[in-house]
Amino acid sequence: MKVSCGSLLFLLAAILITAGCIDNKTTEGFNATNWSEIGRKAIDAKRWNEALNAYSKAIELNPNDASAYNNRGLAYDNLDKNDLAIADYKKAIELNPEYGDAFNNLGKTFSRVGNYHRAILYYDRAIELNRKDADAYYNRGDAFSRLGNSKYANEDLKIAAKLGNIFAQKSLKEKGITW
Repeated sequence: MKVSCGSLLFLLAAILITAGCIDNKTTEGFNATNWSEIGRKAIDAKRWNEALNAYSKAIELNPNDASAYNNRGLAYDNLDKNDLAIADYKKAIELNPEYGDAFNNLGKTFSRVGNYHRAILYYDRAIELNRKDADAYYNRGDAFSRLGNSKYANEDLKIAAKLGNIFAQKSLKEKGITW
């Protein structure tokens, strides 16, 4: 049986599309990756509604993209839509249980609404996943501080400072604590 090169390429493309390896779905001429990139640029520029729109379109095209849910959660967070942010962070974690940034972001949302005990649980998981996550140490230290536990707060701030977190360094310097 003789098969042409073109036929093989067509067959391979069909298999990859069917398997989901090629992003062939589009909205307004953009695929999920394009929309995520538009969303990232909007977040960088602090254009939260634009980011929300872009990540929503990315999710519509690829509902299994944990990063898109996490980043849409950031947009919701910055629009003070805490419940929607929490739902998106949890979905990101459901899709990728090893997604440390989503755990850290979930902790930040709970901290912002004053639920420091719950926030600490999420920071713990972020740190468990990445022992070099300076932001998670800083955030957990801040939560401990707000709960009045200066011992644990300072321990976390020291680790965050050693890992390069400038906010932890400034906080410790103001307290006269070396790291």
